[in-house]
Amino acid sequence: MADFGYDISDYYKIQPEYGTMADFDAMLKKANDLNMEVILDFVPNHTSDEHEWFKKSELRVPGFDDFYIWHPGRPNPNDTNGQPLAPCNWVSFFRGSAWQWSKTRKEYYLHQFSVKQPDLNYRNPAVVEAMKDVMRFWLGRGVAGFRIDAVPTLFEVAPDADGQYPDEPLSGNTNDPDDPGYLVHIYTQDRNETLDMVYQWRAVLDEFQQQYDVRERIIMAETYSPIDIVMNLEITTNTV
Repeated sequence: MADFGYDISDYYKIQPEYGTMADFDAMLKKANDLNMEVILDFVPNHTSDEHEWFKKSELRVPGFDDFYIWHPGRPNPNDTNGQPLAPCNWVSFFRGSAWQWSKTRKEYYLHQFSVKQPDLNYRNPAVVEAMKDVMRFWLGRGVAGFRIDAVPTLFEVAPDADGQYPDEPLSGNTNDPDDPGYLVHIYTQDRNETLDMVYQWRAVLDEFQQQYDVRERIIMAETYSPIDIVMNLEITTNTV
C-alpha cells in the first residue's frame, strides 16, 4: 500500500484490507448471479520491492537475477562512500531519479514510479511468461478481463554494446530536474516492443476463451500517449 495497492507483493493473493480469496470468489459469484462481470486491475510494469521476485533478484538468486532492470552505475569522481553515480538522467513519475541504489546488491534498479516499485525486465522471457501466468490464474477464477496499468512504461531502450543507457533530452518545459516533465521520455515510454507485449496479452485472453468456450474476455490499456500510439493500442487490445 505504498502506492494505493499498485505496489503488488503477491499477484496471487488478496490484500488483507480487502478480505480473503473466499470473499473475492463470493463477490464474483454474486456479480455473475446478477448478470454482472468483474474486471481486475493488472499491474505489469512493476512489483513491490517486498515481492519475493525482487528479494531474490536483489540477492542474485539464479533465475531471478535479471527479473528487474539492474545497472552498476557510472564511475563517481567524487566517490566518498563506494556508491557510483546513477546510470543516466532518467526521472521518475514520482519526482527525482528513476534509479535507486541497492545496498544489498550494490547496483541500481530502475523504478519509473515509487522507489518501492521496481520495474520488471520485459526483455527477460521468464518475466513475460510469469505475468501471463498471473493473467491465466485470474481468468481461471472467473474474471471477465483486465484493465492494464501504466502500459507506456513497460519497455525502456535496451542498453548499448557497453551496457550503458542514454540520457533523455531536456524538454525545456521546466528548470526543475526532479520534475518528470524536465525530460522528453523517448527512451522510457512508448517503445515499439510495448505493442507486441500487449498483443501477446490479448492472445492469452483469446486462447482462454477458445479453450474453455466462454464469452470474449476484455482487455483495456491505460495509456497517456500520442494519438498514433493510442490508435495502435486500440487495434492491439481488440480481438483479432
